[in-house]
Amino acid sequence: MPPSAGPVLDYAALIDDAHATQLIVLLQKLKEKTNATVAVLTVKTGPRPWDRSQVEAYAARVYAEWTLAKTPIDSNVLFLVAIDDAHQSAQAFLYRGQAAQELIDNVKAGKLLDKFASPAFERKEYAKGIYETTWAVAFVMAQAYKITLTGKPPFEGDPLAGDSGSQNIAIWLIVLLVLGAFAFQRIKQRKPGESLLPWIGRRKRVRRQPSSQWRGPFSRGNFGGFGGR
Repeated sequence: MPPSAGPVLDYAALIDDAHATQLIVLLQKLKEKTNATVAVLTVKTGPRPWDRSQVEAYAARVYAEWTLAKTPIDSNVLFLVAIDDAHQSAQAFLYRGQAAQELIDNVKAGKLLDKFASPAFERKEYAKGIYETTWAVAFVMAQAYKITLTGKPPFEGDPLAGDSGSQNIAIWLIVLLVLGAFAFQRIKQRKPGESLLPWIGRRKRVRRQPSSQWRGPFSRGNFGGFGGR
């Protein structure tokens, strides 16, 4: 079990000095302003990569051993990256304390890893992926605590925001395709003189039903946010 000796422990030698120095400053400032600890740990798994259960178990042991779980308000995060000796397979995992889960739930943790860690790791740009993911985690926590971080984030805007423009375009394209297919079918099937849109001009009294919204069921735990390749 590696000893806790700072916010960034790069036992797998994945982070260059420049990125490591910037992360240390970032996480120290976050700790000063929020009393929340974000720790980055990289380890080698040996000749064979770990599976998900091994990564989760190791993260839990480190988190407990480093007393991250013993603070009065457990809003701490361990960002673990486990990689095999040949650097062929890397797994990224965000282990969050109970209070930290209120800030970064499983869905948010997965989004951050998918957006920053996974693409960089696929290109074997491990330092970049670790740096950007750690910054994103710190950014989300800083927003929750309403504090300003030192330095410029390596991304624009909210790290949890998706590409809404592309999503909207895709939705409209689907709608247009469906409407086009429906119109084509009506043209083929309609009788002479029949309206293409027969419901136009018709009004039907509809009895309103009570409106309700439902969410769930949900399960929570600190083993969310797994990502790997």
